Amino acid sequence: MDLNKQIEELEKEQVRLAERKKELEEKQKLRESLDVKLDLFFTENKFATPKDLAEALIEKYGIKLSNRKPGSTRRKRTTITADLRDEIKACVNAGESMNSVSKRKELSYAVVVKIMKGVYNHLQIRKTA
Repeated sequence: MDLNKQIEELEKEQVRLAERKKELEEKQKLRESLDVKLDLFFTENKFATPKDLAEALIEKYGIKLSNRKPGSTRRKRTTITADLRDEIKACVNAGESMNSVSKRKELSYAVVVKIMKGVYNHLQIRKTA
């Protein structure tokens, strides 16, 4: 590679880095000013904790923090048994889509795929005496 070309590339990189530094400094100034405003707001309105302020804002403006609905819980972890494995295989082999089976049985799609690939074939049906 030509030395002049390398020098030009370095100069371009220096310009790019200077612009990036300027952007980051502006973001830092903005963040610092927002911190000051928030601290002032927090102390003026006499919230007991920052969490109380955040909860008040979330409730007031209906902010969702995740895709889960308020009050809902996460899906329980299902134990894969031989009976469940056979039932899922039968449904999929009968023509039902793996996605619909996963939703109906409240399993993840990945578990249904693993069942169909044979990952759970080692499970034995328990015999009750």
